[in-house]
Amino acid sequence: MSSSCWYELPVDIGHLILDRLPEVVEHVRFGAACKHWYAISKQYQQQHRLLYCRRALPMLLVPSPEAPAKPDPPKLCALSWLGKYYQNLNHPLPFAGFQYCGSSNGWLATQNEDFTFTLLNPFAGELLTIRLPVLNDTSTSAKNDRFTTKLIVSPASMPDDFTVVAIYGDEGKLSTIKCGEDSWFRLNNIPDLFYTNIMFYADKVYALAQNFQIVRLNVHLRPPPSKIIHPRVQYVQGYTTYLVESSSPELFLLEKHLRFLPVNRDSQDNGDGDDECPRRRDSLFIS
Repeated sequence: MSSSCWYELPVDIGHLILDRLPEVVEHVRFGAACKHWYAISKQYQQQHRLLYCRRALPMLLVPSPEAPAKPDPPKLCALSWLGKYYQNLNHPLPFAGFQYCGSSNGWLATQNEDFTFTLLNPFAGELLTIRLPVLNDTSTSAKNDRFTTKLIVSPASMPDDFTVVAIYGDEGKLSTIKCGEDSWFRLNNIPDLFYTNIMFYADKVYALAQNFQIVRLNVHLRPPPSKIIHPRVQYVQGYTTYLVESSSPELFLLEKHLRFLPVNRDSQDNGDGDDECPRRRDSLFIS
């Protein structure tokens, strides 16, 4: 095939090629070849949006070593299924003088200085942007209640069709907002829960609270119905817990332990044998 024929690559052949490219960065490079290939890549992502988002590994956003003194943009690194990573990917993300508060399904969320939110998707073929209002009324809420610790976006979201859920405030509360809504909807139908992690899974939101409590919510409805699917566990020894999704895909509850073990006395030159060193232990629990 001559080089000129590659510019006229049939769409179905282009989709077959993209099917065999497991890395997100390879899809980006395919779309950057020319305008025709970019159109093929964009059409492929629209037709395989859920699969494309699901198989993509997380990316690392590394701040500049000189930040915040020097406003250099952060570096974006792509992880690879093959154990590699790609550094210094070109991206249109601004310098974060504000707070990054979450990322999911290709969207990066930032909380601005006025406590509004900006969601950016730099890998949708064009820079997509969603802007969201503040979580609480600034005239009645304390400043700490407006800070967000975790924000997630529903799969296959677009600027005209999205659902967002956030953990905010010192008490770990939940709020959600959908496209077309002017304000956040507070999820306070289950009192006395301090949420630490949230995740979209199988078109529902799974929220992890203290002591292994897990709540399942349908945030597409108003008010969102909720159900506790894993009760509170007393005397939990783990230090940190997370909800994670495998590539299968399956939902896991990850518990991170931190144990302190005595240091071997014979290895201490200074004779101080009472020192202890930390050792991490990670456990996986299927939910």
